[in-house]
Amino acid sequence: MQSRLAPGATEIILFSKFSISRCIGSSTNTSRLAGLFADLQASECPLTKQYASDLEKSRKELDSKPRLSFPRQISPTTVEDLEQARERCRNNLASTFQQLSSRFSPQTDIEGIIFTAGVWPRITPRIVLQQLSLQNRGHTDSLPRWKNELIGYAQVFVDYQRSQRLINLAHSKNIEEFYKELDLSSGEFDPGLDNPDWLLVQIDGNFGARALQRRVGQEMISPSSGSNTVLQLNMGEGKSSVIVPIVACSLADSSQLVRVVVLKPLWRQMFDLLVNRLSGLANRRIYYLPFGRHVPIDAISAQKLRDLYEECMRNGGIILIQPEHILSFKLMGIDRLISIKGSSEIADKNALREIQGWLDTHTRDILDESDEILHVRYQLVYTIGKQQPPEDHPDRWTTTQQLLGLCATHIEKLQREYPDSLAHRFTGDAQFPTLRIMPDCPIKVERKLTCALATDVRDGRVLNLNCDRLPLDVRSSLIELLTNKKLPFSEYKRLREACDSTTWKGLLLVRGLLASGILVFALKHKLYRVDYGLDLSRSLLAVPYRAKDIPSLKAEFGHPDIAIVLTCLSYYYHGLTDDHLDRCFKLLFKLDNPSEEYEQWVKRNKATPEEVKQLNGVNLLDREQFAKRLIPTFARNSATINFFLSSVVFPKGAKEFPSKLSTSGWDLAETKHHFTTGFSGTNDNRYLLPTSIAQTDPVKQLSTNALVLDYILQAENNHYVCMRGNNERFLELLVAQDPEIRVLLDVGALMLELQNEELVRYWLRLRPDVEAAVYFNDCDELVVLPRNGTPALFSTSSFTQQLDKCIVYLDDGHTRGTDLKFPRETRALVTLGPKVTKDRLLQGCMRMRKLGHGQSVIFAAPPEIDAQIRNASPSPIKPDARIDALDILRWAMLETCKDLKHHVPHWTQQGVEYFRRNLSEKEYEKIDDIATLAEGWTKPESRSLEEMLSKSQTYDVD
Repeated sequence: MQSRLAPGATEIILFSKFSISRCIGSSTNTSRLAGLFADLQASECPLTKQYASDLEKSRKELDSKPRLSFPRQISPTTVEDLEQARERCRNNLASTFQQLSSRFSPQTDIEGIIFTAGVWPRITPRIVLQQLSLQNRGHTDSLPRWKNELIGYAQVFVDYQRSQRLINLAHSKNIEEFYKELDLSSGEFDPGLDNPDWLLVQIDGNFGARALQRRVGQEMISPSSGSNTVLQLNMGEGKSSVIVPIVACSLADSSQLVRVVVLKPLWRQMFDLLVNRLSGLANRRIYYLPFGRHVPIDAISAQKLRDLYEECMRNGGIILIQPEHILSFKLMGIDRLISIKGSSEIADKNALREIQGWLDTHTRDILDESDEILHVRYQLVYTIGKQQPPEDHPDRWTTTQQLLGLCATHIEKLQREYPDSLAHRFTGDAQFPTLRIMPDCPIKVERKLTCALATDVRDGRVLNLNCDRLPLDVRSSLIELLTNKKLPFSEYKRLREACDSTTWKGLLLVRGLLASGILVFALKHKLYRVDYGLDLSRSLLAVPYRAKDIPSLKAEFGHPDIAIVLTCLSYYYHGLTDDHLDRCFKLLFKLDNPSEEYEQWVKRNKATPEEVKQLNGVNLLDREQFAKRLIPTFARNSATINFFLSSVVFPKGAKEFPSKLSTSGWDLAETKHHFTTGFSGTNDNRYLLPTSIAQTDPVKQLSTNALVLDYILQAENNHYVCMRGNNERFLELLVAQDPEIRVLLDVGALMLELQNEELVRYWLRLRPDVEAAVYFNDCDELVVLPRNGTPALFSTSSFTQQLDKCIVYLDDGHTRGTDLKFPRETRALVTLGPKVTKDRLLQGCMRMRKLGHGQSVIFAAPPEIDAQIRNASPSPIKPDARIDALDILRWAMLETCKDLKHHVPHWTQQGVEYFRRNLSEKEYEKIDDIATLAEGWTKPESRSLEEMLSKSQTYDVD
């Protein structure tokens, strides 16, 4: 280009703005929402009042906006105009390319010879457009006339593509998408019109950024607030598919390191999308550099990592990263630094801290689904120091096992009296039953349960304690000690002095389980496979789950007794694997008296086959006997599981550390050299954001919340069913619905009896007319299961354009951020479960991108949630009365307020801890004293039973 003159300026008329007849109707009728918000504002809770007041502002904003309506058919005249416009765009494109290519054609005799020889470079539209990529921009920037001509060609190309899309939409009679593409507000200033990156990304993806998307994109690039910002933009408005790629590409200009931060369940989709959008004409490399404590790193590997970061920034690459990776890197740097033993290690240990400092200076973060990423419940913890078993081991877990066994017996009895408050589901001979304290269980029922357990302890039915041998006056006071959180100090002291050390520790443990509410908390507020479960790839203990069957990355339960209770329940419900059971028998044979222990296993299962009732009948070398007799008999036997827990799981896994390091969303949103910006479709978390980032609305999207709520209140969505029975029966109920349901959105995480693949296979059996099922596998990959085939990646299958032939199941972990183009008339079923907030509900419903415009939803809830919804109404709804969509929204909003109130203390604590850490870092930079840094970052992790459960202690178990 340097040796060629740029083409002369030519006048090119870009795509003209069409004049479409439109009617301005009355504003949306939001009277039902107004009544709902008024009810909430009457609450005595200040937070609920504020929450309702903000929603009322959204409703008023929606009310003030006139509703535009367009013709439901595209007139022949409009089609003719479109075809003429396309022809004009085609001519513009051809003439512009001709002018450019003529300048690149041979100009001299020597160049003509090279051309004739066939080695003259080919000039194609792609090669011309690639001159605008970042790698060539230094060259084109030095030739401003050429740059203007190339940008002009890209603009004409975008225009021609748009004319093609409009013609296709008009012929396919996709009216709604036609008007979206026409974008009648497109006459606004387009900040991307002269931006090479925006143009290239749009050309490569064959899409056009609409006016709203451009305004949001510009705000993400350069926030008008001049500080860290999060925005709200309605679900389905192209946040991930349009705005993230163009914003990331624009920001990655070699002067800053751009990171797109996504949740773990969504990283695979985002990676594929960024590669698809940015690796073509824009020629940007997408880096994925996961990091965790398991990654071995020294000064050499740290330098390699730094080199990769610098290479990525230099070449305009983009890093796709998860919040855990960012925080883990920060924690490892601190951990390495404060663990220095001698001056010779300082250089190695400082390597990570130096990289962290470089990252703080150069990174520019984009948060997708920012409300979830910055949620107060999220934190990452590194334990430090030498591992040690918990105090009072092994009684710490064997006492818990004994208490859980008694608890199952009492819940079975109490359930007959309070069937709506307690659940006891028998799962088979010798198996531990499924236990549940319902969310609305009255306190008096909980009190009856804990008192019954305390009585068992007093009467000596917990074998570890032998309380029946205590003096009578001490025994008579045990019920109060074990069930009353507040106990007079004199009484507490008297009981402590009357017991020996071992008995007192056991009583303190039971006090924690009962009086401090640990047992009730585990059975009432934690759902197996939703809030906790096993992840045997990294731990023998139960771990927290982010969603159904999605373990939290590296997370562990902080309270030892919560971990023990949930671990016991996890193994009771899951059972032992083949390897676990094999290990049980090998350990059994090593005991001094194995027959005595084995007798307990056999007693628990009356259906034990005759040939293995005696231990001498067991032959581990006989694998057929092992597979056909021992596994079915003992894998879910609660006595066998207790043996495995007390012999393997807890001795190996139940360890405490003296100290810990922690980080939270405050570290993700901290003030750095460059801004951090994010967005989400929902914004209820704005009340609990870190103070270094704020929710703003510069693009006038205040009405978003009310708009989505109004969609849900439309008549076609006003349907509800109460679920009864198991998952198979529920799927049969789903299939019987009319109109048919093709999408199951498990927002409430109720499909717990079946794995995702098992569920869709059963659903396919019930729907012989359907060709395939779409779902997420265990690796967070969206896959399709053909009726007579095996699962394959959805993105490479023929069903990507044939969703009308599929059924779709989205588990609760993927009812946020997943974007599928369902046919216009698709109907979905949305499940409601414990702790479903308004944001979660709306995120799930809006997987139906055309909700309110053809697509619809129906709601379903189990009996305990059905009761909550009925009781949430100002006038409780009778059991035989119909539940309305408005009732569901009221319940979800009240759940939101409860969730916000619950997390306010945690938000405060995280903020205080963040500022303490930040202060210690500043002090360290001044005086270079590692002890100062360690004091600000470390917190005690292990505590004695006396510290946790003494009479004055009120321990928050969540």
